[in-house]
Amino acid sequence: METVINGYRAWSLPDQQGEATGYHLLVASDSHLRRRAFRLGHKIYREEGYRVPFGYELVSDFDFQPETVVFLIVDAEGNDCATMTLNFDSGERLPSDEEFCGTLQAWRNKGQQLAEVTRLAIRKKERNNFGLLSYLIQFSLIYGWYVKPVDACVVAVMPRHVPFYERMYGFKRQGPMAICQRVKHECYLLRFDDLSCRDDFRAGKVRGFYKPYFDTATEWRIAGFMQQSHRPMSADEIRFHQLMQVELNEEQLSWSHRKAAEL
Repeated sequence: METVINGYRAWSLPDQQGEATGYHLLVASDSHLRRRAFRLGHKIYREEGYRVPFGYELVSDFDFQPETVVFLIVDAEGNDCATMTLNFDSGERLPSDEEFCGTLQAWRNKGQQLAEVTRLAIRKKERNNFGLLSYLIQFSLIYGWYVKPVDACVVAVMPRHVPFYERMYGFKRQGPMAICQRVKHECYLLRFDDLSCRDDFRAGKVRGFYKPYFDTATEWRIAGFMQQSHRPMSADEIRFHQLMQVELNEEQLSWSHRKAAEL
C-alpha cells in the first residue's frame, strides 16, 4: 500500500503472507533521493571489488535521460538498503551496448522495445534477503507492463550470479561472456521477456517470486504510484553532475600525479 516516508511517497512492501516487512520502495524523484541511490550503489560496488569512479557516487550519462527510473528501498528506520535503475532504449544505446551491441541491435532491427537493469545493489545486511531483489525486479516488470511498455529487459550479470538469475527468475543467457567496461569485470548478458513471462508470473511458475505478491488491481495502483512519483533530472541537476564529474576527473588526475611522484 502507498504511504509517506519522510515527506516522500512510498510503497510499503509486504511479506508473502501480506504482513508488513518494514521496508518501503521509493521512486527517486529529486536530487536528494537520486544522490542517496548513487552513493549506495558506489559504496556497495566498491565493497564488491568492482571498479567505481573517483568520488562517492555512481552516476552515468544514462541517468540524464528523462525516462530513466531509479528505485530506492529503505528500511523501517529510513536507512537506504537497496537500489536499482531502469534504463530505456532510445533506439540507439543502452549501457550494455558497449559490450553487446550486436545482440541488442539485432533485437532493435526486429522492432523490439528494450530496457536494461543497471546499478543493482543491496547492502550486506540484506544480501540474503531475496525478497528485496524480487521486489526490485517485480516493480521493474510492472513498470514495463503498464507505464513504459517494453518487449524485453536485459541485465549484465557477473558469471557467479548467472545460475541464480536463470534458476530463480527465468532470465536467459544471451551469447558469450564479455568484459563489462563499467566495472572492469566479466559478465554475461541476460534477457527476460516481459510479456511472455506474464502468464508464468501469475501462475507462480517463476520460482524467485514464490507466488505473485500483487493482484492485477494492485499492480495498476503500483504503476500509477510509480508514474506519478517519477521525475526526470532537471537541467540544473544534470549540469551539477556534469561539473562534478569534471572536478572529480581533475582531482583523480592530480592524485595520480602525486602518487607517481612518490614512486
